[in-house]
Amino acid sequence: MLQLLWVPFVFTLVILVYTAILDFRKREVSNLVWIFAYPIGCTITITYLAFNLLNMQTVLVSFGVSLVLGFILLYTGYYGA
Repeated sequence: MLQLLWVPFVFTLVILVYTAILDFRKREVSNLVWIFAYPIGCTITITYLAFNLLNMQTVLVSFGVSLVLGFILLYTGYYGA
């Protein structure tokens, strides 16, 4: 069971390294990368919730912090055009 705890970390690390490489080479990251990653991330989160490896409060706090940071980046002009 302990081995399953590394799945989201490794998945996130792979996606972020891939997008960093794309950003460095092309100065642009396609939306298809995020469209691919989003359902897998949601599936992992739902699976963790179903097996009680994660509690709902942690998910909601994480979502809320991400949402706030996303809006800050959007309204300060740090998202790509």
